[in-house]
Amino acid sequence: MPHITLKIAQTCSDEKKKAFVDQMTRTMKELFDVPEEQLSIDFLEFTPSDWVELVYFDDVRPRIGSLLKEPGYEIVPA
Repeated sequence: MPHITLKIAQTCSDEKKKAFVDQMTRTMKELFDVPEEQLSIDFLEFTPSDWVELVYFDDVRPRIGSLLKEPGYEIVPA
């Protein structure tokens, strides 16, 4: 039962959120061969300053080296 949580450092329109959900639902159904009823998707929006504190330092930076797709940026603590 796949679940995706997308964390993003900006706000997105409802149309973009729906497009993301629709595309990811199709992709997950195809790749994981599971019915749509078993899929869930969450969308969390952060301000850029909250992104640094709540996502980059808590989720991204500690996992550098094991992320499936690593960012091309680095944030240095002040």
